Amino acid sequence: MKQLLFTIAILAGAWSVSSFGYFWLESLLDVEIGYNEAPFIYGAYYAVWSALVLWIFRPSLVTRHGVRFNYEHSIWTVLILTMMAGFLLVILPRLPETSWTRAETPVEFFYANSWYFIPKSIEIVFQQILIAALVFALS
Repeated sequence: MKQLLFTIAILAGAWSVSSFGYFWLESLLDVEIGYNEAPFIYGAYYAVWSALVLWIFRPSLVTRHGVRFNYEHSIWTVLILTMMAGFLLVILPRLPETSWTRAETPVEFFYANSWYFIPKSIEIVFQQILIAALVFALS
């Protein structure tokens, strides 16, 4: 129970602070849609958060159910992350721009440019690490 409470506290804290940090960074950079206007800054921001929570939860994420993280897993992880980065940096920017305006929809996604998906994908990785930590804490 103690481990579960620790996980929930870290999860809630990391998610809340990262969200506040997003808006603080948005005002600091004076941007309206941070993912569109500063994709690499926001990508790096969420990469740091991802690395931090991965480091915090590493013991519970990498040694579960008799499976230990080893060198071969590292190679596959790097290969998959490289392929994802290639897709994000090469394929997505070549997709056609959308023509949505703020007046037509309040949903940020519809008027995102192709670079929007770099920080968004890294933010999703951050969220997935938190979810995985919670699932393992509950198991």
